Formats: sequence, structure tokens, C-alpha cells
Amino acid sequence: VLKSNNYSDANLRKHLGMLHQKEELMFESQKRLYSSKPKLITTERKKELDNAAVDCIIRDSRSFGDFRREGMREFLDIAVPGYKGVHRKTVHKRLSTLYSEYRHELREVLSKVSDIALTSDVWKNNARTHFICLTAHYYDENYKYVSRIIGFRRLRGQHLAIRLRRFIRYEIEKLQITSKIRSITTDKGSDINCAANTLEFGTKTSCLAHNLNLVISNGLWLWKKPTETR
Repeated sequence: VLKSNNYSDANLRKHLGMLHQKEELMFESQKRLYSSKPKLITTERKKELDNAAVDCIIRDSRSFGDFRREGMREFLDIAVPGYKGVHRKTVHKRLSTLYSEYRHELREVLSKVSDIALTSDVWKNNARTHFICLTAHYYDENYKYVSRIIGFRRLRGQHLAIRLRRFIRYEIEKLQITSKIRSITTDKGSDINCAANTLEFGTKTSCLAHNLNLVISNGLWLWKKPTETR
């Protein structure tokens, strides 16, 4: 029981009731007011929800501000009273931390690998913005086949082949695996072919699946009929 001789302990009772779930210590008037408002969540619970929201954004490729949109906020008011949703700045900060942790862990893992094969793919969206993904393939100490993404980037502008080669070189140098690269596999795209056509990335190999797709598509004439222009 909390007592006070000269000063009111109303604020202390309110604090214990709302933040520490000690509602039995609150005055009746405080309980009525407290029950009419959304219950506050603890710092630990908020952190747990924020982490889950960030993971959802990563897995579903959502925008950073999705959990602060009007519809989502109304849903959270009912599902998790007191939780406002993760802020886009928190998402950005958390992703930066996760990226740094992943790069550090990746560098540690690859330091124990002797031979690495690379695969790279390039594609573009409707806005003609190009993207590249670089993947490392190797066997671990238990002879288990492992694939790890080591680089992803958006590319703009001209001289794409030159910038693709610089990107690949930058990523393997940053991870300190230049001397471990044995080969690189790409599709038949002219830019990535030109970028990978150098001995510094080991033996250049053309993607078998892509070649097989080209053979079948050409052999059976599966291409879409081009639209005639007048």
C-alpha cells in the first residue's frame, strides 16, 4: 500500500497502474479514465512489435511507411491497442543495422572458404532502371552446397557494362575474396557478358538453363508475335 502524508501520490499510482499493470493501486477515478483509453505497451513489447513489422516489410517488399498508413493504424488500434506502428525512420535505421550485421557475418564465413563460383543476373523494370544481383556459391566444411547473395544494386545511365564490371569487382574486393573466385556464370545479355569477359573473375560460363530456354523457344517458335506498326 502506498501512503503519503503531506503530498499526493496520485501521479505515482497512475504510473504504477498504467506502465506496470498495477491497476489495484490506482484510485477509482483513475481506473475509469484508464479503462477508457488505449492501454500503453511496454518498451520491450514495442521493440518486439517493431522488429516483427520490419521483418514483414523485408519479406513482403513493403514500403517503409506501410505501418503508419491510415488503414493499418485503424487495424492496429483494434488488434494491438497502444501500438502506433513502426516509423519509416526506424525501419531505415534497422535495415542499416541488419545490413552491417549481414556483411560482417558474410565476410567471416567467406574467409574460411577456399573456392567460390559467382553467378550474376541483370534485369530492368518498366522505367528502364537496371538491377544486378551477385551470388556466391561454395561448399562449406561439411561439403554442403551453399549459395549466398553478396551484392544487389540499382544501376542507371549509360556505359552499363563498365559499371557492372566495377560493381562486381567492388563487391569481391570488399569481401576480400578476389583470389578465391574461380568462375562466373551469366546469361547471354550483351552488357553482363561484356562485364564478365575478364580473367579477374575466373572462367566465364554461360547459364545452361538460359541457353536451353533459348534453344526450345527458337526451335518451337514460342516467341510472341511482334506487333505490326504502320
